[in-house]
Amino acid sequence: QILLNASLKIKADLDILLAGKGNLPAHKYPKVKHLGALPHEKLLEHLSKAHVLCNPTMLCKGFDTTTLEGMAAKCSLLVSRCENTEDVIIDGINGFSFTQGNANGLAEKLDFLYGHRELAAKMAEQGYQTYLEKFSAEKMAQKYDRLFKERMEIEIK
Repeated sequence: QILLNASLKIKADLDILLAGKGNLPAHKYPKVKHLGALPHEKLLEHLSKAHVLCNPTMLCKGFDTTTLEGMAAKCSLLVSRCENTEDVIIDGINGFSFTQGNANGLAEKLDFLYGHRELAAKMAEQGYQTYLEKFSAEKMAQKYDRLFKERMEIEIK
C-alpha cells in the first residue's frame, strides 16, 4: 500500500511495475502496472531490465532476499529502513532507505533517483559490488562453512 500511495505523489514520468498477489484498480493508480504473482524466473527477468528495485516492506524480521536480488541485478535500491536492511544498505552509497511506512519519503526518493540517473547508476554498481563482496553464493557458502566449523569446535570441546 505504501508504494501505491507513493505512486500518487511522484512527480516524475515513470512506470512502476508491481509484482505480487492481489487485485489492483488500475484507474486509481495510473503509474502502476500490476504484473500479478510471477514465477521466480520471470521476476528475475523483470529485475534485469529495471532501473530501481523498491522494497517498501513493513515486515522487518529475518533476512531480506528481495534486496539482495535487486543488488545482484544491478538495480538502484530503495528500501524501508529497518534492522534487516540496515546491515545491507548504506544510505546514499549503495542504495537509499526511507522511513518505514512513509509514502511521501518514498515518493521523494523515487523522484530524486529519476532526476539523478548517473548517481542512481553509481549506487546500483556499488550495490552490486556489496553483493559480490558479502552476499554472493560463494561468500554465503564460506560464511556457512565457517559457522559450521565453529559450531563443531564448540561441540567437540
